[in-house]
Amino acid sequence: MHQPISSYLPSKRFIAIVGVIIIFIGIAYGITRLGNVPEKTLPLASAYVPTDYDPNADYDDDGLSNWEEALWGTNPEQVDSDGDGTPDSIELLTQRNPLINAVDDSLSIYPAIPSLESTETGYGNRTESVAQAFMSHLYAYGMSGDDISGKADVLNDIIANEAGNNKLVDAYTRVDIAVGPADVETLRAYGNIFGTQLSAYEALGEPYEMTIIKESIIDGNGTNIAGLARLDRFIVFFEGMRNTLLSTRVPENLKDAHLELVNGVNNMKRALVMIRDTEHDTLTGVIGISEYRTALERITRSTATFADACATSDVSFSPGEGGYIFMSR
Repeated sequence: MHQPISSYLPSKRFIAIVGVIIIFIGIAYGITRLGNVPEKTLPLASAYVPTDYDPNADYDDDGLSNWEEALWGTNPEQVDSDGDGTPDSIELLTQRNPLINAVDDSLSIYPAIPSLESTETGYGNRTESVAQAFMSHLYAYGMSGDDISGKADVLNDIIANEAGNNKLVDAYTRVDIAVGPADVETLRAYGNIFGTQLSAYEALGEPYEMTIIKESIIDGNGTNIAGLARLDRFIVFFEGMRNTLLSTRVPENLKDAHLELVNGVNNMKRALVMIRDTEHDTLTGVIGISEYRTALERITRSTATFADACATSDVSFSPGEGGYIFMSR
């Protein structure tokens, strides 16, 4: 008997566990890279890195050690990185952004973000933005004499804001859907094409996406993230499935469910790309996990809607037909 597509749906607890682990990995990475003064810490603005880089030294004698310059993305060989006439350390002491040359360059107006140089050299991504913003806030609190022990909630706010601003937006609307008459013939043809796609997914075989994610992130404790490259075959599959569904005529009474399905499949592909790239941008992976679950829930709902339509219309499929997969759901 065919497995219902809902059987591949990850539980909310699983998503929460994966999310926590990925966040932990990402923040640990960010803190190690930006604020704990490890031997190999490099400034975000990598163009500033000299060959004999020493994180504890202060090359420009501006009052900031190189690891602090790395935290802010300022130039460790220039006293005044933004050229506004005020040394970097003085700007930080007065709650100003040392990377902004403006009349009012306070941190409240210009929060800390990776410098332009870091973005251009490939170091500016969501994870590093969050890590730097978080560490910058803690650093600012410490410089002002505030107790930083209760400021960890700032991290949740930063992550929530970043995730909220980067949710996937549906790419397709009703005008993209090929609509046919609401008759048995169209319903049967659609069911055979849709069912063939679901059978092709099952034929991909283990390991499925959630197994790959579990093995790469949870079981590997973040040490086997490169294993997420195995998601590529599913990314290719869902892209092909989206294209097939877009070119398939759907009964007029099922166009909304079909639109939900098309966007769900398309977002599935996009979410898997985000998860696959966790190694390079951890927060993108976290967002991808959430978007993956949402996309799979949409596909599951659409599948159920179509199965109900078949039952209501007394449409049945014979063994060997693509739509036969719906007979066991």
